Amino acid sequence: MSIIHHYTSINTLALILKYQTIRFNRLDRVDDVSEAKFYGKYELGKFLFVSCWTDSNVESIPLWHMYTDKMRGVRISFESDWMYYRPLKPDPKYRFIQEGTLYAPIPFEKFFNDNYLILPNIFQRDKILKKVKYVDDPSIYLKDVVDLKVQPDGQAKMQLKEVNDFATYKNKVWSFQEEVRFILFILPTIPIPPDGFSNEYYLKALPSHIMTSIINGNGPNLENFDIDIDAKVLDKVIITLGPLCDEGDEIIVDSLLKKYTNNGVLRKSNLTGNIRKPNK
Repeated sequence: MSIIHHYTSINTLALILKYQTIRFNRLDRVDDVSEAKFYGKYELGKFLFVSCWTDSNVESIPLWHMYTDKMRGVRISFESDWMYYRPLKPDPKYRFIQEGTLYAPIPFEKFFNDNYLILPNIFQRDKILKKVKYVDDPSIYLKDVVDLKVQPDGQAKMQLKEVNDFATYKNKVWSFQEEVRFILFILPTIPIPPDGFSNEYYLKALPSHIMTSIINGNGPNLENFDIDIDAKVLDKVIITLGPLCDEGDEIIVDSLLKKYTNNGVLRKSNLTGNIRKPNK
């Protein structure tokens, strides 16, 4: 099991520990503004949600600078398989046909509802985490992933190609991040009818609605999405204090770990004492 790391503020750490969730942010809101523009004329950044980490065990001065408050934040470290998977239990009223037991890190009503659905990679632990590829021009790999064709009868047909590569390419200038990320592809839906998913109108209208939404760039009505952390993983979290944290910061983080975990570990940065606070 690999260990991953997330650089952030002490305030964000407090929220993660209290609510035991990790937040996924929409791709068109991440710090690399260009990321959402790699998909040709389609605004897929509004449909992709990411949680960004690094798998480099060596502390990164650039990441301390970018994602903490003047290097006074924390680095959160735990197992890459942190999501709390449990049996998916659809409400019987939807008449959802399920063969065997499916496991997912979110309950059914957050996976598929009247407002959105999450594509099936959420069920595959080995496909939701991706290592970012750093290239000269990411758009070369992603600009044609939406294939829209008009059939002879006038009906439009859309195919999404290379879905597993969505949100995995970045420009080489970001390679210092050594990033791995968890990726969700969330599509807008229409209200589920009373007789469930087998409704004939619904089965025709839903794909059409999704296609129209992608063409018009109308993503789901979500700015972010939270997923539960497995309590066993969170209990073994390792927190590294930023290089310029003071005694007060250490007291706060130590108190948070004692309140919300039994076995959480607090460490000082390997860079502590080796970086001088700049005078500006």
